Amino acid sequence: MLTTAGRRLSRISASPRPRMRNYTLGNMPPPPAVNIRTHDQISPQERKFLEAAERGDKPTIQECLLTV
Repeated sequence: MLTTAGRRLSRISASPRPRMRNYTLGNMPPPPAVNIRTHDQISPQERKFLEAAERGDKPTIQECLLTV
């Protein structure tokens, strides 16, 4: 190490090819583990089944399951 007036200087030299850092990847959250479908992506049959399940409407649930 070199010393100048009591200070240490490191021997790091500038690289001829500086490393490019991609800062955008560090700021992005990871992708979701499961693709969660929102109401605008649900088909009419899926919506009918889910609403019947919420109401407890067994005949409609059976109808939906038999038509698939």
